Amino acid sequence: MLTTSSIVQVATSRDDLFAFRIIGKISRADMTAMAEYVNDVFDRHDKIDMLLIFDKYEGAETGASLSWDALKSRVRALSE
Repeated sequence: MLTTSSIVQVATSRDDLFAFRIIGKISRADMTAMAEYVNDVFDRHDKIDMLLIFDKYEGAETGASLSWDALKSRVRALSE
């Protein structure tokens, strides 16, 4: 289960559903950790559903989503 300073994975009753609670402000480290986790999930599953729960969300640091892993996970989400 993924846990960072701003992202906490939430347990679900389905093997193909991945839920995350997003709290506060997302850092580049948070985004990179989530992207690495999701890329690993894509390696193990043909298709997944993802649920994002925004709780007191304050946005993201400038450039937080500009890592290779973050970009790769976005492309995979659209193509797989």
